[in-house]
Amino acid sequence: MRCDHCGYDNPPGVTSCGSCGASLPPRPEAPRLSQKAVWSVVLAILGLCLPVVLSIPALILGILALSDINKSGGRITGHSVAIAGIVLSIVCGLISLIMLILAAIAVPNFLHAQQRAKVVRVQSEQLSVAIALESFYVDDNRYPTDREYYTGDLLPGGDILEAKFERTLTSPVAYISVLPGDVFRERAYHYGYWTNGRNVWIVRSVGPDKTPDADLARLGEYLSSRRRNEPWPPELAGWFYDPTNGAKSRGDIIKTGR
Repeated sequence: MRCDHCGYDNPPGVTSCGSCGASLPPRPEAPRLSQKAVWSVVLAILGLCLPVVLSIPALILGILALSDINKSGGRITGHSVAIAGIVLSIVCGLISLIMLILAAIAVPNFLHAQQRAKVVRVQSEQLSVAIALESFYVDDNRYPTDREYYTGDLLPGGDILEAKFERTLTSPVAYISVLPGDVFRERAYHYGYWTNGRNVWIVRSVGPDKTPDADLARLGEYLSSRRRNEPWPPELAGWFYDPTNGAKSRGDIIKTGR
């Protein structure tokens, strides 16, 4: 260390000049790397996996590190590291924002698509049941009886749990291999069924609201006297599921035959 008084170069570590004896200033500390800047980068990198949780702390640490570095008078380094942490945290924040936007768009669309797929499945299965009913009618000149002759459990409105309806369609002649269950029921209940035995039948799924809405007996009585292409009266129209009212709107998915 050079003496300011006499210009003598002293060896490191001495506190006074070896030539003139003057006191030497303390040796300046070596600049240290900002730990806040380091942690800003670390959290920003980890934020690639958890952007919502870690990107904001990384950004805050990066800003604090820059402030400390600018006020330190050269004692603290890591300006570029702090900048890197800030940039990475912003990138992670943008990624998380984009992910949230995509999720907000994709999740409802997925749920609606799933609901539509269930509706299509119900309509397809009801068509299979309808074919079985008409095939049974061709052979027996009547439709399988409904709840009047049941000894099994029943639900309100003529819905079938387990009863002769399934056995009649599946044995001894297999008009349908297995009577499908309603996908909109929490348990594997069969579709609701009503018939007058002569010329009208109704097959009903409770629909996305999972609640029976239609009175099958009343609907069957109306069908027995309804002229073809006659519009449904307002008090009955609300019983039918309409996807234009919303994917989970009220109403039953109903297929009729006469």
